[in-house]
Amino acid sequence: MCRTQFVCAMLVGIFIVGSRSIAGDLVEGSDDRAKPMKQALAALIKEIDGGDFEKAKALYAGSGADLDLLKAYVDGVATAKTMRAAMQAKFGDHLKRPLAGLDSDVTRMAVCDFNSVIFLDDPDRASSSANSPLGVGIEFKRVGGDWKVLSLASAPDSAEEHLTRLKNYITAVGTIAENLKSGAYNTPQDAAKAADEARRQLWPELRGSAPATRPIK
Repeated sequence: MCRTQFVCAMLVGIFIVGSRSIAGDLVEGSDDRAKPMKQALAALIKEIDGGDFEKAKALYAGSGADLDLLKAYVDGVATAKTMRAAMQAKFGDHLKRPLAGLDSDVTRMAVCDFNSVIFLDDPDRASSSANSPLGVGIEFKRVGGDWKVLSLASAPDSAEEHLTRLKNYITAVGTIAENLKSGAYNTPQDAAKAADEARRQLWPELRGSAPATRPIK
């Protein structure tokens, strides 16, 4: 098991144990009651991947720092795609393994059947142990009868902390794209290594045993 898988597994365990103390109900992702969360996240991911912040915003219930975080996701995916295009233009198909990037990580985001969905005491709030590129745990809110993603931030880190990591990632990846265009990397392996180092900025270190949901605001 690699370090990322270990961190993910540990965080899922923390999420479930911590959330049971505040949950009104807990179901598996395969349960029909989890279907609206699956659909809400999938619809949001489609717009993030498409680079349309306004459409993504319409599917999002978060505000303030959480909305800033959504914008950073859209910008980060776009920047990662720019890096990927620069890599292709520079080295063609010579890269021997997939290039790490926020864009590919976002497309894998989903509430899966093996995830847990926790319906909180507030009937219009829920959380899931679904993975994001920055941690484990995604929050949902029912607005006008429809479930939407409320926050892409995973506890114990705040939306502001996630935003800082994403901004650092965007800067690093933008630099890689420019370096590719200027010929700073001699081999595709050199560029791939830089992309790996940039991506590591997205994952928080496992800390403490806090539940992977934030208190209801």
